[in-house]
Formats: sequence, structure tokens, C-alpha cells
Amino acid sequence: MGNRKSREIAQDYLDRRMRTLLEIRDRAQKVQEKLRKQEKADLVTPGKAVWLIPAKKGGKLAPRFRGPFIVLENCIRNMILIRSVIEDDSELRVHIRRVVPIIGEHSMDELKKMAASGEGEYVIQTITNHRGEDKETLMFLVQWLGYDPSESTWEYLWNVKDSIALENYLKEHPELVELVE
Repeated sequence: MGNRKSREIAQDYLDRRMRTLLEIRDRAQKVQEKLRKQEKADLVTPGKAVWLIPAKKGGKLAPRFRGPFIVLENCIRNMILIRSVIEDDSELRVHIRRVVPIIGEHSMDELKKMAASGEGEYVIQTITNHRGEDKETLMFLVQWLGYDPSESTWEYLWNVKDSIALENYLKEHPELVELVE
């Protein structure tokens, strides 16, 4: 009987000790997460360059990052306002988790070269028109950066779906939003 009581006391002690250790671990993880967020917040300040992580994961050939972008301002609740280095009129408000800081100082020309550095990759300057009745047949007239408007091409939705140009076009044509999603 005494042996059983000793085991219960020992088990109770071990249980309390384990709960304490788990609490300490959880608190330490929370502190580390706060520090990581603070470090990122320090790197993502107005004037700094960042890459944007697309909101929706694309296929294997989809880019892992979009940009680069310049941070215009820090907003409330870890939101920031960014502008593309390619499309001056395209501003986005995104959560800080969706950006990756570009370390170091870079000129605007260097950032533009980074944007166009993908081999065989064309940069959409703007979308000027659309045609099609449903998601499968919907096409957009794309004007390419560095090319004459006469060289614009009709592209299916899946070729332009992660572009800032499409986001801007949808702002002008809200009737398409439901069809695109």
C-alpha cells in the first residue's frame, strides 16, 4: 500500500513537472515568434525592396515570388502598402507574412533588372481588354512590357491569373471577379 502511494506521488510530481516544461516551451516559442516578426518588421520599412509571395499557390511552373516591390508605408495590424517597380500605378496592401525582404541597397534600375531576369519570362505591362463567356474561354488582351501595343496578345486566364495587371483590370471590371475566382 505504501509503495503504491509513493508511485502516485512520484507520478503526480512527474505530471506537474511535464506540464511546467511544456508551458516553458510554449512561452519560449511565442517569444521566438515575436522576435522573428520584429526582425522582419525591421527589415520591411518604407523605401525597402521586397518580393511578394503569391496569395494562391500556382502550378509547378508558377513563380514562387512576384516583384520586386517597394514598401510605401507600414499600415495597421502588420499590413504594408507596396508598389511594383515595373507598374508604377499598381499599389497593393498586403500582410507582412506575404513578403520577403530583399537584403541590401539596390537602385531602381537593378530592381527592374531583377524583375525581368527570368529567362523566357515576359512581364505584363497592362491588360487592355477581355473576351469569353466562362472561365475556360475567358481571355485577356495583354500588352507586354518593352513591346509595342501592336504586339499585344490574347492570353487565357491561367496565364495571367497571378499578375498585378489582372488585379488592376478586375478593379475596373468588377463583373469579372466572380468568374475569375
